[in-house]
Amino acid sequence: MTHVDIKHLANLARLELTEEEVAVYESEFEEILKYIDQLKEVELSDDVRIEGTAARNIFREDDGAVESGINKETLLAEAPKTRDGYIEVQKILHTNTD
Repeated sequence: MTHVDIKHLANLARLELTEEEVAVYESEFEEILKYIDQLKEVELSDDVRIEGTAARNIFREDDGAVESGINKETLLAEAPKTRDGYIEVQKILHTNTD
């Protein structure tokens, strides 16, 4: 990557870089690209498989203990203001048409 490429990438990322930082990133990108070129030269036979970890769900399954709306009336009874089955809150966003 060239000096111009680094500045363009920084601009896209909305980063302000000094000339020294651009030079550092330029050399770091150069090293990364050299490493990628080395990886491209590795030849694998057809019988070699690269495997990662098995994909599995790490989140718990919903057990149905919480059902939507089960305590709605209790919640609405505790709210200071309600309207049409919803909690009424103060408006915090304003537009030019307000």
